[in-house]
Amino acid sequence: MHRGVLLAVVACVGATSLLTAAYTPAHLRALTPDSAFADILAEYQTGDPRRAVEVLSLWSEARVDAEAVVSEGAVGLVPRAAVALLLTESGMASRRFGRIDPDLVQMSHGYWGLEKAFEVHSYRAYTLMEKLVEHAKATNDSALQQWVTSWYILTSSYCLKFTSLYVRCGQGLYEKGVHHADDDDAEVMLWRGSMMEPPILSRWRTKHNLSDVRAGHESRQWFRKALERDPTMVEARMRLGRSLHLTQNDPDATEILERALADALASNHVFAAHLSALTLGEILEDNGQLLDAIPYYRQAVEIYRGHSASVALGMALVRTGQRLEGWEQGRLMFGTRGPGNESLLDPWVVVRAAQYWQTASRIAEMRQAVRQ
Repeated sequence: MHRGVLLAVVACVGATSLLTAAYTPAHLRALTPDSAFADILAEYQTGDPRRAVEVLSLWSEARVDAEAVVSEGAVGLVPRAAVALLLTESGMASRRFGRIDPDLVQMSHGYWGLEKAFEVHSYRAYTLMEKLVEHAKATNDSALQQWVTSWYILTSSYCLKFTSLYVRCGQGLYEKGVHHADDDDAEVMLWRGSMMEPPILSRWRTKHNLSDVRAGHESRQWFRKALERDPTMVEARMRLGRSLHLTQNDPDATEILERALADALASNHVFAAHLSALTLGEILEDNGQLLDAIPYYRQAVEIYRGHSASVALGMALVRTGQRLEGWEQGRLMFGTRGPGNESLLDPWVVVRAAQYWQTASRIAEMRQAVRQ
């Protein structure tokens, strides 16, 4: 995400952004599901945003529809942005964001934004964002424009991660977001490429389940464009290398991933470094060089103990006669799993969901624009 963009939004709109209602100070409020939306919104903007999201996520859709609106007395842009982001977060927290009315799920939705067939969190947030981007274009406010684009990146990636019969919001949000976005922005290019990647996890699955020689071509074009615009964009380089290996078995993938790994380590980009090392290990294993793959698998686990990398390392160790260490890797991986513990985010799995992996950090940055 563009550094300084969100703070710039605050600077641009903060002067006329205060809600007109008087609120109880944050440390004196005690939110419950019965609290008024105005109090929940105030907590989100001035107190504990996680508590506000938690409480609103407990509301029924009917109550959200009736009460979770921008106050008639609100002034400026921040109230709209705050309501939109709070609705987005609470919809995601309750796993309702982007769902379609079951009675309308078989209808064509056009893939151009969202329609009223979508549940209230996503549809209302979307309509508010459309108003914000309309203002941004009318006033040539590039900072606000970038903030809205960040919302489209966030939500389309979320929808891609949870796509199902009832969650079909990804393509519509992607198409509308691209329409509003800056075509020359490297982050937008990376987003477009990652949204278009075919859902492939391994070279083995490609060989057995995919025969289209064009698979991944358009996404690789966007990754290359992103790197032309910004050669330091290590995620684009990592995704380019992975795509070349998974879809083409291209020998150039190794060199590209080696540079991606070096650059990611130098810039402390954990996601790109982990997946670069893991994919380099996969390439060697696919070529029958299992012993040579182990150092890369080990490096991937040292960078971040993802489940898939841990399994790859453990299996490689066992298969090469290093059974004690191999089983120990398995115990280390599963040692933090079980009742009461949340599984770690596995980069190997979420890489297919565009920019979903950065949801928490993106939301944290976006919140800064609506805090008071």
